[in-house]
Amino acid sequence: MKTVRIFLGALALGALAVSCGEEGPTAPEVGAWTFYDSPYEGALTHCAVQRDGTFWATVQLEASRRTAIVSYDGEAWSKQEFEPSVTEALEALLMFDDGSGWAGGSNGALLEHREGEWKLHRPFNNLHYYYLGAASPDRVWAIGQGPVYPRGYEPVILYYEGGQWREADKPAGYASFGPVVVTSGGGYLVGRNDTGDKVLRLSGTTWGSPLTFDRALRFFDVAACGGYAFAVGEERPSATERGAVYQLAPGGVRDITPGTPSPDDYSYRAAYVTPEGHLWVAAAPYASGGQNYKILYWDGEAWTEAAVVNDTGTATRAFDLGFCGGGGGWAVGGEIYGRNPAR
Repeated sequence: MKTVRIFLGALALGALAVSCGEEGPTAPEVGAWTFYDSPYEGALTHCAVQRDGTFWATVQLEASRRTAIVSYDGEAWSKQEFEPSVTEALEALLMFDDGSGWAGGSNGALLEHREGEWKLHRPFNNLHYYYLGAASPDRVWAIGQGPVYPRGYEPVILYYEGGQWREADKPAGYASFGPVVVTSGGGYLVGRNDTGDKVLRLSGTTWGSPLTFDRALRFFDVAACGGYAFAVGEERPSATERGAVYQLAPGGVRDITPGTPSPDDYSYRAAYVTPEGHLWVAAAPYASGGQNYKILYWDGEAWTEAAVVNDTGTATRAFDLGFCGGGGGWAVGGEIYGRNPAR
């Protein structure tokens, strides 16, 4: 049986996917992460947390093979399930401090959360949405892929404004688009092709001006706040098995890949940046790295190993991170195998 574990920082909670606040998190002390068990059987795959501490996540339920959205207010859990066509998979989750939010996934489903209720939007029936980005709940980007009649199977970028979804112009020359982050000051979108990933910048409602990197890369996450932005991932082809972390800026990029643990042992899968430019990263091991998933912290000058996720001896994945102003944070995942000991 697959069991779920949540990793929780000790202070106030916030969101990976919401627009960043003026006050950023202070770093939890190394080792100040506590393991919590979720009441749901299945893997928690994405999370977001409001500034008041309300925690949200998508969970792949083992029994029904469907995805639900769950929340935790500090005292009790609640679960929202949807019709099967909506939740074969939910791949993205955004929540804002006023309780509004968005989720996206399979079968063209885009779910909007307002005043405690989820509303289904389906501007295109057959698209699958993998990423959402927004600085506010009223202007949202959805990154998807699927059949678009009569053009065939292709990547799609949608934009929501004025209560309506529309198909947005997309840059040419990319087979697909990856992670996206949007703030009040702009945004970054990963574009993918055979030569490696590029990071595109947002100007108004247009994506363009790709940043140039010194090697072929695959990025798994982009994060931005307070004028700082980062992309995390690994080199391509994957046979090289070497992680990569870059700081992004309009004038160029800066390689800040950690030296310890060795990037030969780890790929970097999720990131969060504070308004001060400090960075949290979820590190996933290659075979050479064993089974220790780690959470790393960069203070602008040096890296610190903040937590070893599965130090109880089980193999556990960290999929997503969430933080907020005031300090602390969440990381969520699902156990690969073995029983989940109480702690």
